[in-house]
Amino acid sequence: MGRVRIKKNRARIIDLDLICYNDNISATKRLTLPHAKLPERAFVLYPISEISADWTHPISGLTAEEMLRTLSKQQIRRL
Repeated sequence: MGRVRIKKNRARIIDLDLICYNDNISATKRLTLPHAKLPERAFVLYPISEISADWTHPISGLTAEEMLRTLSKQQIRRL
């Protein structure tokens, strides 16, 4: 979109995170798959566990439900 970021972590025009793609694993300067912080984000793990209960993280082999169990209680509100 041609954005120029003056300061890190400021408001963005658009922010899309690619969480995972099949069982692809990538670690480049531009792309990390699966997303590096996926196991820490309940707001991502809850929908994954509902949509695809048998999905497993391609590196750890854990399901979304198993990763959720390791998180401290994060406030998630269904809209």
